[in-house]
Amino acid sequence: MENADLNALPWKAPTRMYPMFGNWSCTWANDDPAGQNFNSPAVQIIFTTSLSPISNPSGNTENISGRAVVVRMETGDQDKTACAAWITHRKFGPTRTWFELVEIKVYADVLPDQQCQMARKLAAKAIPRLPAP
Repeated sequence: MENADLNALPWKAPTRMYPMFGNWSCTWANDDPAGQNFNSPAVQIIFTTSLSPISNPSGNTENISGRAVVVRMETGDQDKTACAAWITHRKFGPTRTWFELVEIKVYADVLPDQQCQMARKLAAKAIPRLPAP
């Protein structure tokens, strides 16, 4: 994610980037996401793996930039409400199939529909930057 992507959203963009363990995730926020004063606005991108692709138990599966993306509200860091866009990035593994997932979470002091619209916009920016599935 680039600063221009965050600045294009209808909010005062977070000012600092906080890489997390092994650079598997990154948070853009005005406050340290590990601190007690973590507040909106913030964006997290998390790369993870799973034995199954992301499913749709409580969200909507949408086509964003040619990929199936699950968009749903979640409780995120420090019990803050976020809208998450989950992208099943690709599968791998010679003996057991694993899936790489990308999760984009948006924390903002706006209505849930507006949070999810921001998550969709960021997913649309991130998808072309991912390697082909």
